[in-house]
Amino acid sequence: MNKTPSYILFIFSILVVASCDYFESENTQTAVAKVGNKYLFEEDLPKFSSDLSTKEDSLAAVKRYLNEWALTQIMLEKAKFNLPKEQQAKYDEMAKEYRQQLYINAYKDALIEKNYELNYDTAKIEAYYKAKKENFKLKETLLQIRYLAFQSDLKDKNVIKTKFESFTTKDQEFLEDKRLEFKNFNLNDSVWVRLVDIQKKLPSIKSSLADLANISTKQKIEIFTDSLHTYMLFIKDIKKQNQVPPMSYLAPTIQQILENKKKLELNKQIEKDIINDAIQNNEYKIY
Repeated sequence: MNKTPSYILFIFSILVVASCDYFESENTQTAVAKVGNKYLFEEDLPKFSSDLSTKEDSLAAVKRYLNEWALTQIMLEKAKFNLPKEQQAKYDEMAKEYRQQLYINAYKDALIEKNYELNYDTAKIEAYYKAKKENFKLKETLLQIRYLAFQSDLKDKNVIKTKFESFTTKDQEFLEDKRLEFKNFNLNDSVWVRLVDIQKKLPSIKSSLADLANISTKQKIEIFTDSLHTYMLFIKDIKKQNQVPPMSYLAPTIQQILENKKKLELNKQIEKDIINDAIQNNEYKIY
């Protein structure tokens, strides 16, 4: 833990608001600032990092914090003085309700986590997909794609092209071993990815990728070049806008939906159990 540098404490002592009556009281806390009848005490200050390079940096950090604290207190007092009492009462009630809800939500979340068992149920995910898949029609293009990007003067690029096209297990191992020579690559064409994400990774051929997706070119090696690099692509499959995405792509989303649904059900059950327990223990009575 970083200790507060001695010169920061010295700064605090300079900024102490002197008040003989105040310091003669039983309160032994050291005040560093005062606005109206509100005091800021030394122990309430944040621990400033010892990484601050100079005393000037530390002084600036302290003054900045004190000014922010003072501005908050001044604005709060002005608001209380100028806002109608009815509006202040409304805000006080809102703050009270918000505080209560924070405590309640934290407690319920703890109970839910204690009683909730996370599990990946493939059968339930598949059933939900079959029943609701029309609700998940795509708003963007998905691809199953593998690609390589490398400098055009790479000496064995013809071998790489052959391996990339045949793509046997040994070919994949060969390409993996060459990965340090590639500017960018993806060899997993079984995973569905968004076209826009591929375009971000290969910005030089962004428009060419869009053209390929639009004309549904797939199951074919495509090669593009720019001034420095060569790009080899193989689009295994395409899903376009308004088509239903495959279950493998939607599975994480469906899993989250099912989890949220289960947590909502558990939340309702917890609330019901709490009421029933309070009634049985005579803590809650209806007259």
